Amino acid sequence: MRSIPILAFLLALIASPAFANDIKEQAPKMRADYIEAYNRQDVAALSAAYASEAVIVNPGGAFPIDAKMIEGWFKDGPRRIDTTFDQAMPLGADAALGIGTLHVTGRNLKGEPLDFKARWTATYVRDGSKWKVRLLTVVPTPPPAR
Repeated sequence: MRSIPILAFLLALIASPAFANDIKEQAPKMRADYIEAYNRQDVAALSAAYASEAVIVNPGGAFPIDAKMIEGWFKDGPRRIDTTFDQAMPLGADAALGIGTLHVTGRNLKGEPLDFKARWTATYVRDGSKWKVRLLTVVPTPPPAR
């Protein structure tokens, strides 16, 4: 019985280089697909980027990411997003971590210009051949020091 955990650990080590390359190779396409879907306000495509029971954590708390939440992102009108995908690294056989920035522009509830910048981290899980976000953390970029 003791050999099973050791064997699993060794298999994870052997698979890690290929796994790391997989997430790093797919990251630019994942980013481009997400930006395109967001800028089209395509709720179905955005929903497909998230695993079942996905969660977002931000300064307001932790919330489930579902179609209803995604629809709410656009209730104030059109918004645009740009992101970076700065790092992608494996966390195991079927999980990975991504780190980057985001910049959202549009209008707030009062109709005023919106200019939101933040850092994000995402935990990805493999769903067949696709990577999906299971946990998204978004931390607003603080204003410049005075």
